[in-house]
Amino acid sequence: MNQNLIGLVFGLVFGLGLAGCAGSDANNKASVTDAGGNGDAIGCSNALIFDPAFPVAGDHIKVTAQVFGPGVLDYAWQVDGVSTTAYEAANHSAIGFDAPTAVSHLVSVQISGASGCSFFEQTIDVLSPNGTLVMYRVRLTPPAELAPPQETLIQVRGGQSIDRSFVVDPGAVLAGSVTAGTPVPAYVKLTPVLGPAFDLVTTGAFTTHLQLQAHTVLVIPQDNTLAPRMFTWMPGMGPNTFPVDAGTPVGGTVLDRGGAPLANAQVQLEQLGVPSTIATTAANGTFTAHTTFDPTDPITVTITAPAASGLPRLTATAAFDLTKSVQVSYAASPASCDLAGTPITRATAPQPNAVVTIVGALAGTAGTVTTGPISANATGMVHVTATATGGGVLPTTLVPRASLSAVIEVAAG
Repeated sequence: MNQNLIGLVFGLVFGLGLAGCAGSDANNKASVTDAGGNGDAIGCSNALIFDPAFPVAGDHIKVTAQVFGPGVLDYAWQVDGVSTTAYEAANHSAIGFDAPTAVSHLVSVQISGASGCSFFEQTIDVLSPNGTLVMYRVRLTPPAELAPPQETLIQVRGGQSIDRSFVVDPGAVLAGSVTAGTPVPAYVKLTPVLGPAFDLVTTGAFTTHLQLQAHTVLVIPQDNTLAPRMFTWMPGMGPNTFPVDAGTPVGGTVLDRGGAPLANAQVQLEQLGVPSTIATTAANGTFTAHTTFDPTDPITVTITAPAASGLPRLTATAAFDLTKSVQVSYAASPASCDLAGTPITRATAPQPNAVVTIVGALAGTAGTVTTGPISANATGMVHVTATATGGGVLPTTLVPRASLSAVIEVAAG
């Protein structure tokens, strides 16, 4: 087949009927152009026409070979690998066969005397007349060195299994690099305007395939002193180089319920999908993060307290002024409680070494985040994991005193 005209074909098998996946003309006929085989000529544009386009069990199917080009032609047809002379055209360019059941049929034709394509084939799916048509979105993720992830919509009908081939567009090749004077390791997320996002990890230079449309490129350097940054990539325009730097430093302080500095808390800011670096508070509760934010858009601040603190994760969003220090204060309540000694059982039997995850959202205000005159209440989320002792009870586990849930994963054996 002409390799300039085709993409990569991936076969999938569905446990459902398939319909509406091929184009059709005004006469409800489906066609496939240059559908496979050997001996194809450059510029081959022959086609098989199926009538009806979407047959159901009990239909009679007519298949016509539409051939463009000069020459006296003859046609050797096969259905499901068996030769057939059930011609429905005087020059043998069409055949017909009955489809009593909801199965797929492979139709092929060998053309002699043609100056263009000499062979092509197509699978026609015969559908269950009683199946329900449903629209599905299929996401294909080819190997990164061949094509980008992409999606297509198909209609499927319940009632039988169907083989379905998908043509995958290889897109454009991006040979990129992340630099800060020299190449730097980074996480890169590439998001097209339409279609699925995907990501990669690079040591500095990378090569990948992108769909032929605009993409946002989020770069998060491995070096925590370099600020993440968002770029826009366009086919044929680039960029191919994605420079990063320290960005703008943002400082602040985190205080616990009693107003004391909270050490070892993690602080991260986010604006329009672009995060800051992750900062960890020092013994005096202070932190410094690095950002590339616009001063006009809302900013979300998230504080994750140390696991042993019994404090929730705080989240607040506002038009914070990052030229001012970020002050984070936990609310005085709810206080923490210790779940040490809580038995973990199944049907009264202790569950040693079970993994227990305690989760929940706190009611009311869990804290505040302030920059200068701008202050926002923070919500509180709990996500604490502990492992039961050999006796099947929890060790020291601090959580806020609130209505929470536990997810228990029993140890193997």
